[in-house]
Amino acid sequence: MDFIPTDSLMDTDGLTAPSGMEEAIPTPVGGLAESFDASTDKPTPAELNTYLNVGRKAVEDMSSVDIKYPATDDLLQIATSGEYHQQLFGDTVLFQKSRTVPLPDALFDQYDLLSCRCCMGLFPEIHRVWITIDHRLFLWNYESGDTFQSYDEQDQIILTAALVKPCPGVLDSRIQYLLVLSTPLEVTLLGVSHEEVPNQVGGTITFYTTPLVLPTDNVSMLRITSTANGRIIMAGSDGHLYEFVYAVTEGWFTRRCRKVNLTASALSYFVPSFLFNYGDDPVASMVVDDSRHILYTLSKNSAITVYFLGLSGNEFRYVAHHTTICQKALTLCPSANLLPRSSFVIVSIHVIKASQSQRFHLVGVTSTGCRLYFTTLGRGPRYDVRGVTNTSKMVLQPEGLELLHVRVPPRTNTTANDQSNNPSNHSLQNFHTSYYHDGLFLAAGGVEDDADTLMATAPDAGHTLKTVMGPSRSALYEYPALVQVNGKTWDIVEATQTGPFDEYILNTENTLYNQVLTSPRRFLVLTNMGTSFFSYQRPVDLLYQLLASSNTTEKDLLSFIDHFDPTQVCAMCLQIVCTENWTFAGVAKDFSSLDRAPEAQVKHKALAVFFDIAGPVNALTRFRMPQGQTIVNKSHTTELSHRYRGLVLYLWRLVSPVWSRQLILVKKGEIDGVHYSIKLPLTLLGQVQRQLHQLRTVLQENPQFVPMSPKNIASPFTQNDFN
Repeated sequence: MDFIPTDSLMDTDGLTAPSGMEEAIPTPVGGLAESFDASTDKPTPAELNTYLNVGRKAVEDMSSVDIKYPATDDLLQIATSGEYHQQLFGDTVLFQKSRTVPLPDALFDQYDLLSCRCCMGLFPEIHRVWITIDHRLFLWNYESGDTFQSYDEQDQIILTAALVKPCPGVLDSRIQYLLVLSTPLEVTLLGVSHEEVPNQVGGTITFYTTPLVLPTDNVSMLRITSTANGRIIMAGSDGHLYEFVYAVTEGWFTRRCRKVNLTASALSYFVPSFLFNYGDDPVASMVVDDSRHILYTLSKNSAITVYFLGLSGNEFRYVAHHTTICQKALTLCPSANLLPRSSFVIVSIHVIKASQSQRFHLVGVTSTGCRLYFTTLGRGPRYDVRGVTNTSKMVLQPEGLELLHVRVPPRTNTTANDQSNNPSNHSLQNFHTSYYHDGLFLAAGGVEDDADTLMATAPDAGHTLKTVMGPSRSALYEYPALVQVNGKTWDIVEATQTGPFDEYILNTENTLYNQVLTSPRRFLVLTNMGTSFFSYQRPVDLLYQLLASSNTTEKDLLSFIDHFDPTQVCAMCLQIVCTENWTFAGVAKDFSSLDRAPEAQVKHKALAVFFDIAGPVNALTRFRMPQGQTIVNKSHTTELSHRYRGLVLYLWRLVSPVWSRQLILVKKGEIDGVHYSIKLPLTLLGQVQRQLHQLRTVLQENPQFVPMSPKNIASPFTQNDFN
């Protein structure tokens, strides 16, 4: 591809693009351009309809790349994988540490009083770290860093804590969450409300005492989880699972709150009790898949058990118990170093939601960094159709637990330099804490007592895109990163804010699409020294890094454009230019030693890159489409450049939440005729309108986007048509 010299590309005198970048604009079929009279104020309805149809077809043609982007199911078809790209572009980083907030000195003073037990974890829902020191509980505001609240009404050592949603209609409406505290003698539920307060980062917390207290009957509850409908499930020190059941009032034969042994009643119907020695292999962790109504438990000896919670989520049925995972993993991936029989340990398990994958349901992470992908479906999956009136909502019952795929960790530098991507031997770090969701994987481990290494991986959307556009075999390629963290890691969670319109965007793992419509993904890593904030750098963020850095060379930009495809990069450039108050994950703070350009200059450079990208696609030539399809346009000889395609691609992504949805709802009244109402939220329509307005503003301020000449069509629209 041809580029204007770097000096021109990096020019920052005004937000205008280089001149001379004219290209042909697609001409509607049927000779409309020749017959259109530019002197008239507005086109005829027939002419307008033709133009709209041309635009609609262009948008729908470009949307196929996003719609047909492969899922994880398509990328992990073989038994094992381990493809990684070890190098990024220039001095860019994949996971950006924006800041670290140390624990306040007052909490360290409390720690000095420790006599027996200390635990900690993250509650991102209320922006707090929970810390237990013997019988005292502290909730630390990790956003502000200097405030915490204490709860010291317990006289017993607190074993663990969990934050759960309350059952609907049981407690006071002011109670948003329940804080579950477990001691050797009892389990207590505290009401919690969280309120966002102006000028107070992290909001405020209010506790509410409740009468919901259960004796443990000499069985300590060591692990606690909950379901979306408010069920509280606890793992006891005897290896059994219990449920904390509570109601509005007491019944004739039931107390207001009671403890139910779930596994004693469930397993006895299916498996002889002598096969399970509960006390010798207690539960180490539990996770709930609310999309499939499944509960998974991981034992200390790396055995996984599956329970089905029923169609409504209110039942409890034993499904499977897998104890030979290491042997199965070795048959799929015969690597003695990564899967040692003598020291094989699964340190954590993570749910893959039904919306993300049909084939894979669970991921287990080993101490060596391997990811084990499981399914709960056998060869003949059955449907649970009880009470189902819509067959599209049928739930597949789990039938077992089968390991389908092993993904080995990246080859990493054993010195664990910050953000190092240099290849070496497979990392054999002692990983002990991990996080996995929607393609992003983070794991912390190390052999030192005062520091951990955070390994992170993210899918390479650029490589996956090439499998969509070409005949190559689909395979999962990822980018790895290593980051040094201060202290030993206790917890890793995602703190990404869910958007109000997430349900309207495409359900796809395509980062190139999602980066336009969703918030950047943010992660919290809690150590015994404080909390670190990390942001995943999407492709558009990597491009911003390149444009903001004074160290970026033309070779770096060419490598980026070639990897992600010029059309995609054109769309990213438009996103950077059209986004107001670009927040770049705190790069300016953490990279203060580097010469970073201000936002206005970065936008100018993005616009320059947009116009510098060449490589027109002739409409008479065949070009690859998803699944080997080809399109040949014989109606005209317009050349569609990457700039044109990038503009249409960005436009499609902006309007995709409403593109194929019904906008107007028509109802016929028996008395007063026809009623019209808007079916989509007005706030959603307003958001799309604002984004389109910003794009229109950029186009108007840069007339070279639509060069006018006798050979081009005149615009049939006036300014008032858009107001």
